Amino acid sequence: GIDMHADIVRTYCTTLVVLIAPVMKHWSEYVWCTVLKREGSVFTHSGGWPQTSGMPKELLLQDKYLQDLVASFRKTLTKKNKKKKGGKKGEPTTPAVAASKRGVICVQKEYPPWKKQTLEWLQTQWDDDKNAFQCDLKELKQRAKEFQSAHDELKTNRAFMGVVSFVSGQASQLGRIALSTEMPFDEFKLLRESQAYLKASLELDELTLSNVSEAPEGVDRDDADKAEPGTPVLCMY
Repeated sequence: GIDMHADIVRTYCTTLVVLIAPVMKHWSEYVWCTVLKREGSVFTHSGGWPQTSGMPKELLLQDKYLQDLVASFRKTLTKKNKKKKGGKKGEPTTPAVAASKRGVICVQKEYPPWKKQTLEWLQTQWDDDKNAFQCDLKELKQRAKEFQSAHDELKTNRAFMGVVSFVSGQASQLGRIALSTEMPFDEFKLLRESQAYLKASLELDELTLSNVSEAPEGVDRDDADKAEPGTPVLCMY
């Protein structure tokens, strides 16, 4: 065999022990002190447990966005693919039609004015120093009702309080970024980069992307117009 240089072997073992110490503490300490005959603790030498900078919140948002999108689109397809049943008793059942395997994801760049106004108001209720709302959720909802009552364009909007509850919940997890009136990432770019993944996950033959205003012919406009930033719509045609 080939002779091995003792210093090289020792350097290799020392490096290995330092690297593996965070996940095999007792074994590393044993080898460090008993085999390598080193003084002190391996953690003193290595600087302790490794410190991470944490994943940027933008990446967490993108990951959650894609996971939620696939789940939502699968529900959409399941609903659309159900076979139509016959009407009243005695009437013939409608023949099953092959489900479309061609889809387009319709993306909207801007929130409707009322929702943008709601998000801007929520931003005024945020405390950057505490990285939280200025008050608890109960008080925030009370303030929201007062804000709604003071604005004619919001008084009859039944979705207002639902948005306040949902967005405040997102903000408690993600911080102020959840209150932005613009997407914290390029939604269209992310969808384009994930197009192959989405197509395979949804088991479609064809999947394209489009802004709502440029939706292809054959797409249900009522469905496409439901899209908002962060919640694109899958239209089958």
